[in-house]
Amino acid sequence: MKDKTPSPVRQRFAEQLRRLRQEAGYSRARALAQALQIDENRYTRYERAEVEPSLTLIMQICRVLGVTPNALFGQDDTVSAETGGAHAGAAPGMAEGSGGDDAPRDSSPVRLLRIHAWRVAVLLASLQAANGAKVDAPAFDEIAATSNTYERIIADPFGAAVWVLADPAVQSAEEHRKGCIAKHVAAMTDAATKIR
Repeated sequence: MKDKTPSPVRQRFAEQLRRLRQEAGYSRARALAQALQIDENRYTRYERAEVEPSLTLIMQICRVLGVTPNALFGQDDTVSAETGGAHAGAAPGMAEGSGGDDAPRDSSPVRLLRIHAWRVAVLLASLQAANGAKVDAPAFDEIAATSNTYERIIADPFGAAVWVLADPAVQSAEEHRKGCIAKHVAAMTDAATKIR
């Protein structure tokens, strides 16, 4: 008789996925499944450690949650008071050291600004998609829009704080989603004030 106990790696992944889903403001598995455009039953099997997602879906999960694969696999669990409890890992698409040898590898204000700006961009894109903006757009278009929003935020973090929080998708979001984006906007502007 085959043992049905999930492997420790699969169990850790399931726990991380559930925790990161909740931290990103998706209180129900159904909401994240919808954001990922997959069946809820399929998604909940990942959180129950019954099956493992494909590499393509892992990258999509990271994009939607605004985390790195390392965070998703529990390899980057450092929690900093500076980040408001968020993971200190680099944002997806931003490899460690991507800015050259002088790129911050710690919790420097520049790195924190980049991390939280990316998370705000990802969350805003997710809220806009859920609010009906470009729902049928290909994933590439959504990534391009997220990247453009990120660049706009980096160019003017304080101005971005105003227009992000005033965005109709944010204003009409559930309270916990508003709180999540507000937390990242606050961390982003806090980091921006510390950059000289």
